[in-house]
Amino acid sequence: MPLQLRTAVQNALQTTYTFVSFKPNVQIQSHIFTLKVPDGYQVIEEETGQLVYSLKEASEICGFVPVTPHDSPHRIYAFAGKIVFDYGKTTIVETPAEKPFKIAGQGAWGQIDGQPVEIIQDRLRWQQQDLEIIIEGPQSVKLARQLAPNLILPDKNLDLAKKAQVKVEVNMEIAQAEQKQVDAGHAPWQLDPLFVSHVFVNLQVTPEGIVGEPKIPYSTFKIEANTGVEALVSVGEGPIRKIYLKKLVREDESGIWSVIGYDSSEDDENKPA
Repeated sequence: MPLQLRTAVQNALQTTYTFVSFKPNVQIQSHIFTLKVPDGYQVIEEETGQLVYSLKEASEICGFVPVTPHDSPHRIYAFAGKIVFDYGKTTIVETPAEKPFKIAGQGAWGQIDGQPVEIIQDRLRWQQQDLEIIIEGPQSVKLARQLAPNLILPDKNLDLAKKAQVKVEVNMEIAQAEQKQVDAGHAPWQLDPLFVSHVFVNLQVTPEGIVGEPKIPYSTFKIEANTGVEALVSVGEGPIRKIYLKKLVREDESGIWSVIGYDSSEDDENKPA
């Protein structure tokens, strides 16, 4: 692997320099890279995996029977409790499933037989046959369909906002300024539609600002749909029952969410002013 120099993140950008050739101006003694274990200590290897040549051998090592795609991988690596199918630029990682399955806030939602699939760029994650499966790389969708033919990707043209009872006008100058702030590493919560909804609803309840614990707890908010561009969040209590959000400045994973509409609760007495 070539020598690389990677800078710190600045304004959401990170630069990697790859050296085609490298000639050091000092000689480094080889003993510096020799591990000497101090007396009384021992080396414990973690995540030790090995290259295997059959699924039977892999199953014996990982402790479960994996779900396998039709296309044969270049290599198979087996670990205790994990198996990796290597397709070059694309990998499949399978581990025993942990319940409940939680999708990251910035992830779009797909479906497999009614169960959610987390989609972040070319990375898909879901649970199937008591396994958690992660596929990442340019062939992720193709290989995912081999494991789960009923995979449904999110439709980015649903236009969820048209269903909102109350439309919310967004000041684009403010939204663009907030996007720049997030790009600079500030207020990352605006990348999470759940958190944006949480703040919006609580500001409707306490317009003077949120002091201490919010009136409407975060646990009552639930994502109903997320196409990666639009999202629908339901609220279990309070004056608002549904929040409609959209990425107005930038539609990729780095774009912030803005509230563009909501539905009031059926109880008229609890409707926001």
